Amino acid sequence: MTISGRLGRKIRLVSVLAVVAGALLAPLAGAAPAYAQTETNCGLISTAATFGQPTQLILQVIVSAPGTPTGTVTFSEGTTQLGTVTLSGIIASLTVTFPAAGSYPITATYSGDATFSGCTGTATATVNPASTSTTVTSSPNPSATGQQVTFTATVGTPVLEVPASGTVTFFDGTTQLAAVKELDGTASFATSLLAAGSHQITAVYDGNSNYLTSTSVPLTQTVVTPDTDLAISTPGNMTVDATGPSGAPVSYTLPTVTDPDDATVPAAVCSPVPGTTFAIGSTTVTCTATDPDDTPSMVSSSFTITVRGAADQLASLGQAVQGVGPGTSLADKITAAQSYLASGDTADACSTLTLFINQVKAQSGKMIPAGQAAQLITAATRIPAVLGC
Repeated sequence: MTISGRLGRKIRLVSVLAVVAGALLAPLAGAAPAYAQTETNCGLISTAATFGQPTQLILQVIVSAPGTPTGTVTFSEGTTQLGTVTLSGIIASLTVTFPAAGSYPITATYSGDATFSGCTGTATATVNPASTSTTVTSSPNPSATGQQVTFTATVGTPVLEVPASGTVTFFDGTTQLAAVKELDGTASFATSLLAAGSHQITAVYDGNSNYLTSTSVPLTQTVVTPDTDLAISTPGNMTVDATGPSGAPVSYTLPTVTDPDDATVPAAVCSPVPGTTFAIGSTTVTCTATDPDDTPSMVSSSFTITVRGAADQLASLGQAVQGVGPGTSLADKITAAQSYLASGDTADACSTLTLFINQVKAQSGKMIPAGQAAQLITAATRIPAVLGC
């Protein structure tokens, strides 16, 4: 390029411009290239979550020049570092589960690279309280007036490791029954003051910072006036004579059961049952009657059946023959039989009783009235049967 000077001289500027251009474009000898980084902007967002669920933190690096930024992004909650991830394209994300519901100030810092400068984004992560479900049960149900009933509320939560805590309030319809604190997933309340009738019981959990309130479906608690008129009589004790070595079969009348307000009266059940062979000695018979609608639902009575063995029967026979027959012959024979039996001589005891029976038969209708003789013979014949003679 040539221009004219003031005196008509021509000047060439090509080399000058080249030098200037070289000065602009070429670095000084020995110096490193210096290029300005492209500025970036960081935009941080977080997804709202429910307690117990993860929250996603997303940082977007916005650039104003061509190219793809590289590097890492560090996420922090206050002064606590949550994690560092590698930028993917212009996005970096981190999934975090926070320990409780609430608001968390989050900072995400992009490290920058040779081309793009670093930047920082901030946002607030919100974790909302989780929903709950409350159920209520009772025991017993139905119950009687004056009977203690225990109500138990269970609060279901989505995070098993963190059970619900707070207060559960029990209601009978709209009437508050009790408020139970220090809940750890369950709460119980007992009362014996419910009146007869039907009660609609609900349990209301008041929630806390992590959990929302919830109300149970109403439970119908039925309270009835107790039926207390079930009764059973007590039979008198019985004494019978053994008819063999194993004792004697005994039949007895079942005790009387009364239940005035019921159309059907329950039957008595006894053990041992009538007709059972009772062993020699005393046995207690227990009889019961049951009606689940009564309180108590079962009533009982007992009596004793005594079965006399050979020794007791001989003693009675000895008393029965005092002054009977000629002289003391019959009484002496019974005394002798008792002595033999006491010494273990069963054979001689049985032989003596045979002599006794024969003598009574001989005197029947003579020295001994026939009816009395028959009774003595029956009693004396039963004893050898008991001894197994």
